[in-house]
Amino acid sequence: TLVVHGGCSPAPGGGADRSHTFEFDPAVYSLCLETMSWRAPKIAADVSKPAPPADRCVGHGLFAHAAGLVVVGGGAAFGGVLATPPPVFLLEMPAQREGRAMRAQAEKSAARVGSLERDAFNAKKETADVSALLEQTRAAAVSLKRKGDLIAAAEKAGRDAQATLAQKLRDSRSKVAHAEALVTRANAFSALCEDRVDVAYAKMKTARRERDDALAESADLQRAATAAELKASAALREASSREAQALAFMQARDAQDSLKTSETILKLEAELAVAKASAERLEAAKAELVGDLREADKRAGAGREALAQAEDRARFAELSRANALKDAAVAQRTMRREMEALEQEVARAAAGRWAADADGVGKETSRRATKTVADDVTRDETGEEGSESSESSESESESMGESSDASAVDEEDLPSRLIGMLDVERPAW
Repeated sequence: TLVVHGGCSPAPGGGADRSHTFEFDPAVYSLCLETMSWRAPKIAADVSKPAPPADRCVGHGLFAHAAGLVVVGGGAAFGGVLATPPPVFLLEMPAQREGRAMRAQAEKSAARVGSLERDAFNAKKETADVSALLEQTRAAAVSLKRKGDLIAAAEKAGRDAQATLAQKLRDSRSKVAHAEALVTRANAFSALCEDRVDVAYAKMKTARRERDDALAESADLQRAATAAELKASAALREASSREAQALAFMQARDAQDSLKTSETILKLEAELAVAKASAERLEAAKAELVGDLREADKRAGAGREALAQAEDRARFAELSRANALKDAAVAQRTMRREMEALEQEVARAAAGRWAADADGVGKETSRRATKTVADDVTRDETGEEGSESSESSESESESMGESSDASAVDEEDLPSRLIGMLDVERPAW
C-alpha cells in the first residue's frame, strides 16, 4: 500500500457539474497496489468536510516529488466507480518492479561474489593443504620405496632359501622312493625266504616223524634200538645243523642251498634205511651185547637230552627271529615319523626361518637316528633276556607247535618288519 498526503478534491455542494469546483483536501489517502484503487481513511481536518467512505474510489494524477513521494492531484470519480489509474502510474509500476528485481539481483550478485571469494579462499587453503599432502605423499613414497627395496631383498633371500629347502625336499623324496624300491625288493625276497622256510619246516617234520618211527622200532629191538638211537642221534644232530642252515637260508640269494638241503634230507633217509638194515643184522648178536646195552642206554639218554637242547635252540632262534621282525617294524614306523617331521620342518621354514630350521632338521634327524639305534640295542638285549628265560621253561618246549603258529602269523608282516634292518644306502643284497 502506498500512502500519500495532499491534493484537491471536489467541493461539497458543487451541483451536478462538480468537475470545476475543487478545494484543498488535507486528508490522507492510500493507494492499494494490488487493486489499483485509492482509499480514503476516515480522517479529516474539518468536520464540515467529511472524509469519503472507505470504499469510495477516486482517480488522481501522479506527479514526481523530490522527497520520493507521490503527490495526488485533482480528480473525481463517482461513488462505486473504479477510476482508471493514470498512464504515469502504469509506467511507473513496471519500473519499480524492475528496480526491485535489479536490487534483488544486485544483492544476489553481491552474495555470490562473497560466496565466490569464500570459495576462492577455501580453494587456496585446499591448494596449500594439497601441496603439503603432496610433499608428505612424496616423502612416504620415498620411505615406501626404501621399505620395498628391503622387502624385495628379503624376498629374494627367502626365495633362495626356499629353493634350497625345495632341493633338499626333492632329495629326501628321491631317497624315500629309493627306500620304497628297496622295500619292494625286500618283500619279494621275504616271500622267497618264507617259501624256503616252509619247505625246510616240512622236511624237518618229515625227518622228525621218521626219527620217531625209528625210535619206536628200536624200543622193540633192544640192542638194535641202541645202535639205531645212536644213528638217529647223529641224524638228528645233522638235521639240527641243517635246520640252522635253513634259518640262515633267509639271507641267501640263490636256490642251490635249498636243493642241497633236499639232497641232504634224502641222504639222511638213505642212512636211516641203512640203519634199519643194520638193526636187523645186529639182531643176531643181541646176546653178546648185553653189557654194551646199558652203556648204550646212557648214551641214548644223553642223545635225547641233546635233542631237547637242539629243539630249545631252534625255538630260541625262532623267537629271536620274531623279535628281529618286530624291531624292524618299529624301526620302519620310526623312519616314517622322522620323514613326516622333516616335511613339517620344511613347511615351517617357508614362513620365515629357512636357513636356521634347515640346519636344525639335520641335527634333529641325526639325534633321533642315534636314539633309534640305542632303542634297538635295548630291545635286542631285552629280547635275549626273554629268550634265555624261555629256555628254562619246560612248558614252552611242549607248546612248540603253538609258538611256530604264532611265528607264522608274525611272518605275514615280514616285509614291513625287515625295513628297519635294511640299509637304504647300501642294501645287503
